[in-house]
Amino acid sequence: MEMIKESSFVILEANYSFVIITSLMGKVIYISEKLKKMIKDKIVGINIEDLFFIDPTNEHQALFLLKNKKFEVDTFESEDKKIYCFKEILREDKKKQAILNMLSRYKMFFEKLPLPAVVFELSPEGFPSQILEANEKFIKESGYESDEIKSVNAISLFDIGKIEDTKKMIKELIGKKGFAGKITLEFEKKEEKNEYEIDAVMENYNEHNVVIMILRKEGIK
Repeated sequence: MEMIKESSFVILEANYSFVIITSLMGKVIYISEKLKKMIKDKIVGINIEDLFFIDPTNEHQALFLLKNKKFEVDTFESEDKKIYCFKEILREDKKKQAILNMLSRYKMFFEKLPLPAVVFELSPEGFPSQILEANEKFIKESGYESDEIKSVNAISLFDIGKIEDTKKMIKELIGKKGFAGKITLEFEKKEEKNEYEIDAVMENYNEHNVVIMILRKEGIK
């Protein structure tokens, strides 16, 4: 539980979907205007536990019982109050699901590609981030297990010693939506680096930049 000054309430409300303030015993004494617009029920005076079910496996997630919506929750504490700050995560989940649905339509084609292939997102800052999909040939090439690959951050695949080559690839993907050239990849699980001929394209799906990258070792067609 973090300590916070009352003067920070305004900042919190600007950065979260809504804020609820309770007494130390859990009784609601304040709700933000954003929440008032979401519900018609009068909730000041009732207990916070009657409004939200906190995930027992993850204290930073909660189900809003009145709307059946899931939120990330951060909890702070002042001298005599608790501040619950909620941020809706369903909208982002729906965007992610739209991407996964798109990938599933092409999964059979993707799996039958004769070369290693991987799909990953670019972060808003333009860095390779979450791996969304990888075919069996890529999984074998990387040394990871099929149940591990989606937990790997794609940035770790690129040789840090040749960061300028990676920057060039990202620049062309963002500017031209495609890249063809040589890139050195580093597979930590196998403790080895290899240079590949890369063919990559980028598409935007629901505000997410998704990259499909196909690998070919030099001399292999």
